[in-house]
Order: sequence, then C-alpha cells, then structure tokens
Amino acid sequence: MNLQQQRTALRTQLLDLSRLSQRALDYSIKGYELNNAEFSRHTGTVKHQLREQYCQIKVLSRQLIGTGIAATSDFRFSLAAVRLSSALYKTYAASTRIAQMTTLRLENKIVTRCAALDEFGELVNRLVRLCTVALFLNDAGPAETVLHNQAVWRRSELILDRSQSATENGPHAGDRHTIAITKNLCVIARQAHEMADAILFWLKGRDCALAFETEGHHALEHLIPQSRFAAENTFEPAGNQLSCF
Repeated sequence: MNLQQQRTALRTQLLDLSRLSQRALDYSIKGYELNNAEFSRHTGTVKHQLREQYCQIKVLSRQLIGTGIAATSDFRFSLAAVRLSSALYKTYAASTRIAQMTTLRLENKIVTRCAALDEFGELVNRLVRLCTVALFLNDAGPAETVLHNQAVWRRSELILDRSQSATENGPHAGDRHTIAITKNLCVIARQAHEMADAILFWLKGRDCALAFETEGHHALEHLIPQSRFAAENTFEPAGNQLSCF
C-alpha cells in the first residue's frame, strides 16, 4: 500500500472501532435506564470484532510510521490512532461491566431508578458522542468542548457520595451496583477526555501535558519501540491494554 492507502485503511479501522464502542455504550446505558436485560446482552456481542480492529490499528499505525517517508501529520495521526484505539477499547470494556452490573441488578429484582445516575450516564454518553463527531468530521471543535466540560466530574462525585452514604447507613446490593456502574461511567468519562486530547493532538498538534505523560508516551513507545526515547524511558502498560503481538 502507498501512503494514501495506509492513511485510508487506518482511518477506516478507527472509525469502525469508534462505531462499535459507541454502540456498546449506548446499549449499556439503555440497559440500566430501562431495566432491560436485552440491551445489556447486546453490549458484549462484538468483543472479537472489536479486538481484531484494535490490533489492526496498532499494526497499521506502526506500518505508516515505518515507511520512513511519512509526514509530520502522519506521525501525529498514527500516535493519535494508537491512543484513540486504547481509549475506545477501555470504553467498551467499561460498558460491558456496566451491562454486567445491570444484569445482576435485574437478577436480584432491583428495579429502582436513580435519576442522578440516568443523567450522569447521558452526560458521559454525550461526551463520547462529541469525540465520535470530532473523529468522523476531522473537527477539533467538539473535542475542545469535551476537554472544557467539568460538569461530569461534579456529577460523578455527587452520585458516589450519595450511594456511599446510603451503603454506610444500610448495606444494600442495589447501592453497590449503583456505585459500580457510576465508577465505570467515570472510567468512560476519563477515556472521553483522553480521546478528545488525542484528537486535538492529531488535528492541531496540541496535547494536554498530563495526558501525554501517560497514554501519549505509551503510544509513542509502541510506534517506535527501538527509539532512543523508548530506550531511555520506562512506562507501565496502560490499564486494560490488549497484547496484539
């Protein structure tokens, strides 16, 4: 493949991975909002396909850089693609855990609704959708909106505080499930911020220093494993990271 074909193949895989991850998140949120086990079951149906695309993105990213003639923009895109694929896979993994907690709630006959949790889930989903829009349209605007959104953290703290207080006053399985779902939504919110930062790095050559210290350096080490950077720095693998090689 020539450079243009490699770029197109990498972008296609990235967009497909984004669709699958977004769909899983949609199903998991609908599952607990509607107390519907069928939605929860749909969440995990694309695991193998998603894994294959995740691994393919890592391969294509390395190949694009390995040509030796890639432009600076190609390097940024390859690095962003590795970061995005990692964040999308973690989003999927957290979505499956939410679906599992919903199934446990229903098995225990817990069908009470939590308005704050529903609102938080929709907020987190909007953040991920903004990243999806930014990715599909090559538009930095939605990604910047995600990075500037602080309401998600205030909402998560409120739900966790309330759930923890209820658990301390009288342990109940429903409270534990609510806490578990909320924590996984927090994981997804964190991945939305990581995706937004990676998109801005790709489109504008800009990165958040804190995010790049972790996910960005890990992605760079993957793309150029024999580089001086990789030899002089040691980084822990990112959580929920899949081994594709």
